[in-house]
Amino acid sequence: MDNNKGKNIFSDGFSMDIDKNEEIENKKFVTDNIREKSNKEDTITANNRNAKQSNEPNDEPKDFLTSLNDNNNSSFQQEEFTYQKNSNHKRWIIQIVIIIIAVGSIYYIINKKTELIDFTNMLYDDAEAWASGKNIILTYEEEYSNDIEEDYIISQDINPGEKIKKDSTVKLTLSKGKDPYEKIAIPEFDSSWSKTSIESWIEQNGIINYKFNNMQNEEIPTNYLISYKLIGADNDTFVRSSEIEFDISYTEAVEAVTMPDFINKSIVDVDIWSKNNDIEYNYSYSISSLYAEDAIIDQSVKSGDEINVGDVFSVVISIGEEDDDAIVMENFLNKTIIDADIWAKSNHIMYTYTYEYNEIYPEDTILYQSVDPDKEIKEGSTVEFIISEGSEEEDEEEAIVMENFLNKTLLDIDIWAKSNGITYTNTYQYDSIYEKDKIMYQSIPADEELLDDYELTFIVSKGEEIRVPDFSSYTMSDAKEYNDGLIDVEVIEEYIENTKESEFISQSIEADDIVEEGTEIIIEYSLGDRIDLPSFIDQSKYELEDWIEDANDKGANIKLTVTEEADTGLEYGKILSQNILNEKIGLTTDIEVAISSGLTVPSFISMDKNEIKNYSETRDINVEVEEMYMEGTNEGDFISQSIETGTTVKKGTYVTVNYSLGDTINIPKFLDRPATDLQEWVNEQNRKGAELTITTSEMYHHDVDYGAIVSQNVYNQTNADLDTEIEIVVSQGEPYTVTDFTKFSVSEIEYVAERRGLTIVFETIEDSSYKSGEVISQEPEKGEIISKNKDFIKIQVAE
Repeated sequence: MDNNKGKNIFSDGFSMDIDKNEEIENKKFVTDNIREKSNKEDTITANNRNAKQSNEPNDEPKDFLTSLNDNNNSSFQQEEFTYQKNSNHKRWIIQIVIIIIAVGSIYYIINKKTELIDFTNMLYDDAEAWASGKNIILTYEEEYSNDIEEDYIISQDINPGEKIKKDSTVKLTLSKGKDPYEKIAIPEFDSSWSKTSIESWIEQNGIINYKFNNMQNEEIPTNYLISYKLIGADNDTFVRSSEIEFDISYTEAVEAVTMPDFINKSIVDVDIWSKNNDIEYNYSYSISSLYAEDAIIDQSVKSGDEINVGDVFSVVISIGEEDDDAIVMENFLNKTIIDADIWAKSNHIMYTYTYEYNEIYPEDTILYQSVDPDKEIKEGSTVEFIISEGSEEEDEEEAIVMENFLNKTLLDIDIWAKSNGITYTNTYQYDSIYEKDKIMYQSIPADEELLDDYELTFIVSKGEEIRVPDFSSYTMSDAKEYNDGLIDVEVIEEYIENTKESEFISQSIEADDIVEEGTEIIIEYSLGDRIDLPSFIDQSKYELEDWIEDANDKGANIKLTVTEEADTGLEYGKILSQNILNEKIGLTTDIEVAISSGLTVPSFISMDKNEIKNYSETRDINVEVEEMYMEGTNEGDFISQSIETGTTVKKGTYVTVNYSLGDTINIPKFLDRPATDLQEWVNEQNRKGAELTITTSEMYHHDVDYGAIVSQNVYNQTNADLDTEIEIVVSQGEPYTVTDFTKFSVSEIEYVAERRGLTIVFETIEDSSYKSGEVISQEPEKGEIISKNKDFIKIQVAE
């Protein structure tokens, strides 16, 4: 039962359900105790009453205490019980408060909310790391973006700053990079386009497949466009991944460049270097356990070798040990091109498709794919599909209904048109309502049937008009930093008479003209009409000529007059004097310099070794001195020089000058030294022209170490002939007459060896005719003389 029913628990107290029998027993226990106490008190009270009643009348008014004593015992029992009830009431209130606080704390901890950050432009891995620490679940979908880099976040479905609970899910939109199938407008390429401006257009539009062909042309300036061609597309169907080739003019002179080391670098490094040096390359892939994935592991032209401009080399790219992340080709037979498109875009695979009639495969289903199912392919590969148009009879019977392509792209039209055998044309028009590359008009309304004589045309939006700014109001630094993402601005600087430095001169396209996106505009600013001429003394005349050429390319008309001076000991072209230096000059100044006529080898016959050393340190020729023995000469005599006097040489050329060591030789004393020391000394002298020989004999010697010279027939002789024969006796060390060890035990042999300084080698042999440890044989035999220092005794012992 609920004992609290109908109660106000705050005024009457809160009690849990208690068994009724237990409550009665509790009441009885308390009542009995009170009754025993009351009986004792009643006895005393009765005596007092009797005494009082004998003196006072019975109807006398009672005071408060007396009235209280007159109450029956049950009133005391009730008060005793009520006291117990009030105590339970307080205890339960305290417990409830504690429980409420605990539950509230736990609820707060569990339901504590996290303020969501802004994931926009954040790398997905960084966002995932933040979310995992906050117990937030991230999901994502991918889409192409021209503004956000691949694997960076475009948007999120919950706004930054909102507070969310743990285990909440936030959906992100992740960038797949630029769409390889996005339509790209081809500008009007002509011979005014330089290779640099074309490369700028390629970079801005993210063109993937492009190639430069260098071609000789007398009419087009070097590094300017001759022609271009689109491969597999035209101006109307060109997308980012389509192929385009440019023919670039170049001079007839063949230049060579030094091949760098591309090992362990990326294909991007190869591509940048190749384009900068007009070198073509191709590449292939190979498995490698030594190099990381995408690292170059081999190159056809070795590092340091030269390669001609326009030549082709190849590199091999590592795909790692095992390509666990390789893309596995799916089976698209009987599926649609839309299925293939979704798969291809999600795996960065390019594809092409055509249509043909087929009796087996239903219309619009894929009947052929160039890569077999389950085969691994590389990201960026191209797959070809053939799509069924159904049977020819069925195709003739079906009427084609026009779809609504407004706000869609030419790619959508192309897929639909090819699948239905439809031809169409399209033009472009500026429009401020429809986004760039979106269809803004179709000649046949949606849901109408295409008649036999249909003419289907589309108008594609070029976006809003692009108007050229007036750069005459821009400073040169502002013009260099100009970047609106629509036009390309190139700033050139030239020296112009009667102008100030950084003064605006002209712009290649007039202000407010309408241009295509990606158009290059050349802005010209003045470098002024004065040039700072530095000192070129001790530098090459070629450096001065390069400086003058650079200044003249920018509008100056500086001339150079050169005179030559001979016998300077300096390389050809080194500037000795300069008529004007370290001052500002006019644009038509004449500069006069004197240069060295070149290096000629002098005669060293009159120079000693110290003079030659000083000459080598102060001139552009390196001189090395070599000394040699020669018959009929005295020590210090000049013998020859490797390059004849008067020969013109380049800077850094080495000339060897030979001096004589004389035609006799001083043979040192080598007694008690190793014979190898004497041999090394003789070899060194013979390399210098001597013809010394050594005759060697051997002997045992107690006091001279093994290999040392005991005697030498010629030494300390200062005028020995260059072909002297040196006779020496070499010590074989201390002799030892071999003992008969066949009667010895192994331990006894080891004892003798230690005392005598012998080298003993034991060999264990299995021989049942001998006891274990018994000596079978020895080598050398008893009585032979050996060297303690050189020889050893081999003893065979039974196993």
